[in-house]
Amino acid sequence: MKLMLLLECAPWWKIPYAEVVCRPDKFEMHCYWVNFAFVMLYPEHIEQKLGFDQIRTMLAEQCIANPGRELVDAMAFMTELQGVNEALQQTGEMMEILQFHDAFPDPGYDDVRPALKRTAISGTFLEPSEMGKIRRLLTTMASVQDFFKTKGSDKFPALKALTGDVKKMPEVVRRADSILDEKGEIRDTASPELSRIRKTMHQKQAQIAKVMQGILRKAQEEGWIDEGEGITFRDGRMVLPVRATHKRSLRGIVLDASSTGKTVFIEPAEIVDRNNELRELEYEEKREIIRILSEFTDFIRPHAPELILINERLGYFDFIRSKAQLAIRLKAGIPVVRDEPIIEWKDAVHPLLYLINLRENRETVPLSIRLGDKYRILVVSGPNAGGKSVCLKTTGLLQYMLQCGMPVPASPNSVFGIFRDIFIDIGDEQSIENDLSTYSSHLLHMKYFIRHAGTRSLVLIDELGAGTEPSLGGAIAEAILEKLRQTGCICIATTHYTSLKHYAASAEGVINGAMQFDSGRMVPLYKLEIGKPGSSYAFEIARRIGLPEEILSMARQRVGSSQVDYDKHLREVLRDKRYWEQKREKIRQTEKKIEETLEKYTKELEETNRMRRELLANARKEAAALVEGLNKRIENAIREIREAQAEKEKTKMIRQELQSYVSESLRRLEGENAVTNETPRNRSQKDSTGREEDGRSEPAFEKGDMVRLTDQDITGEVLDVNGPSVLVAFGNMVTTVPFNRLEKTEGGRRKSLDQPATGKTSSAWNERFLSFVPQTDVRGMRGEEALQEVARLLDEALVVGVSEVRILHGKGNGILRSLIRDYLQKQHFVRSFRDEHVERGGSGITVVTIAS
Repeated sequence: MKLMLLLECAPWWKIPYAEVVCRPDKFEMHCYWVNFAFVMLYPEHIEQKLGFDQIRTMLAEQCIANPGRELVDAMAFMTELQGVNEALQQTGEMMEILQFHDAFPDPGYDDVRPALKRTAISGTFLEPSEMGKIRRLLTTMASVQDFFKTKGSDKFPALKALTGDVKKMPEVVRRADSILDEKGEIRDTASPELSRIRKTMHQKQAQIAKVMQGILRKAQEEGWIDEGEGITFRDGRMVLPVRATHKRSLRGIVLDASSTGKTVFIEPAEIVDRNNELRELEYEEKREIIRILSEFTDFIRPHAPELILINERLGYFDFIRSKAQLAIRLKAGIPVVRDEPIIEWKDAVHPLLYLINLRENRETVPLSIRLGDKYRILVVSGPNAGGKSVCLKTTGLLQYMLQCGMPVPASPNSVFGIFRDIFIDIGDEQSIENDLSTYSSHLLHMKYFIRHAGTRSLVLIDELGAGTEPSLGGAIAEAILEKLRQTGCICIATTHYTSLKHYAASAEGVINGAMQFDSGRMVPLYKLEIGKPGSSYAFEIARRIGLPEEILSMARQRVGSSQVDYDKHLREVLRDKRYWEQKREKIRQTEKKIEETLEKYTKELEETNRMRRELLANARKEAAALVEGLNKRIENAIREIREAQAEKEKTKMIRQELQSYVSESLRRLEGENAVTNETPRNRSQKDSTGREEDGRSEPAFEKGDMVRLTDQDITGEVLDVNGPSVLVAFGNMVTTVPFNRLEKTEGGRRKSLDQPATGKTSSAWNERFLSFVPQTDVRGMRGEEALQEVARLLDEALVVGVSEVRILHGKGNGILRSLIRDYLQKQHFVRSFRDEHVERGGSGITVVTIAS
């Protein structure tokens, strides 16, 4: 466990920082110094100035026991990124547990350190209540360990690490359970001797009670004891309340008397010996209990270091839990933390102001601010009571909370840096004892800031230059800001001085900021607007509170029209800027949506193109292998035809075998390299001729005619005419084509059916086959346009011999799907069609099987 400590020093000296590593593996604690650096927090009571003392108080109130509260008191400002991130991760994990995991054990425990410290002395023993605290300590830690064990190693790693080296001690719990009952009292069965003693005591008590009841009845009959009175105890012995006038009537020992003297408490002589015996048994019981407790204490004494460690770890869980509970109340989160001096906050709120407004059902206006890259100094101006000081305190308090390892109420997208120093000058520091005026105290702070500020310093100044003559105070303030700018620190300063607004507008790395004000309703908006100076609205506020108009007129004359006009123009500019900023924000949001959409579709297009390239590459490889096989089969077929001397039946058989081989090869190629429904549309192959299918007259085709497809350049030879279909040989490829897809070529008929096809035709078919994509996308097309695209796809499939194609038409209201399927039913060469598999598109894709 690592604790970050700061040495308390005078505010004008640099504070040495050290990381103290505590090793509770032994009973005593060992500490050593590492990572020596310098940390400056100014002034000495900076936590009171920022309100962090109230944060500490709230954390301490939520802790269960002293170990947790002690860690709250020891919580210190850290400057190491690793330490900050570790504390934030632990608290963030606890926040998740408290909000979403009801099974986390009750963190209740008691501080056992005083008891263990006392038992370090030989001969001492634990009290039953102390034994109960130790038992609760062990069972609580065991429950915490079991919780993290059930969540796995990857869940809550930072918190689980706190329990990894903690040893379970079930034998201690079992032994404590054998001694204590549910009420925390010593059991009768804690030892055989104790059981015997208590059994004898019960018998003696019963005997004494029986004798006392007889004496009581007799005394009441004699009138020595008032009716309603009964047996009571004095000094652990049974006595009877006898009237003082009859105290000599009852033989026995007077042990006590009432405050009025009218009643005396007498131990009857008959039971004195029995009471003495009972008292001796009580002494024996006490001695036996001490022996049992001493034996238990001797048993756990060697385990004291482990018990101290468990006590500290539960205290640490108590401390983290307190931080998480407060963070949940504040709706705080864990921002991005960088090891550099930077402020890029979005929607940050002052935690104390947020709680106050929450109780009063008021809204807390968030603060968004950015400093560290282009600008390092922010000059905030605006009306009085407009939120300038709250802006400073919010900045200082949230930065301090974060570097103490606490979540902050700001957007998770905010970026918090790590500062080595924080210097603040907020509020009145005048001192009668030290003969310091407000302005003198202010200048002493500025002297310290200039001397010690550096690039990793955060400087917060309220009302810079105030408290003296404005023109001179403004000049000094401007020079101080210039010097701070040269140090490279991050600085936020509030002011009313016009000269500082002009300085911020002209100096490099310095920027103006304005606290917005609703001039119509005359109320502050408490919202910081960076980039423009603010107006004090002095005349408007004076008029609102009812200052006479005569005084306002005199003031205007004295200050001059130029200053009044300046403020007036400034207000108009700010009002217009707010209007146009809202417009620009809408434009930025629109542009962001466009960029996101463009990025989305760019990625999808890149992925589609990648898939297409892969598919085409695979298809080319398969096609090359197929063509090579086809060429070999064609050569064999030609050779066999020649050897058979062109016998008609033999030639037909060889052609049918070749066609069967080609069809089977194409089906295998299609199955291995099918294009998915995301493949882009092949618009380049779209038919634009606008064919008229209905009403075409059936031409007269004869065997040996040279024909071509109506929208293709590949020619073929008619082998046979069978009704509306024609058997055509395209080179070495034989297929059936509807007559309305063919037209005669100018060449007329071939002279010989046995003349081999030209190489040009075979080459064209190979090219068609390699470029063919057995799928089309008609989504978004009109009906006629979609049918033309479907017709083109079917024509191509017939030419290259593909037996199955896919038509992507989408689901929608089903009109386009019905239109396409009506068309397919009319095509005699379409064997069947069906919906695609659900996982690949379902009813949004029609799979068409083409007849051979």
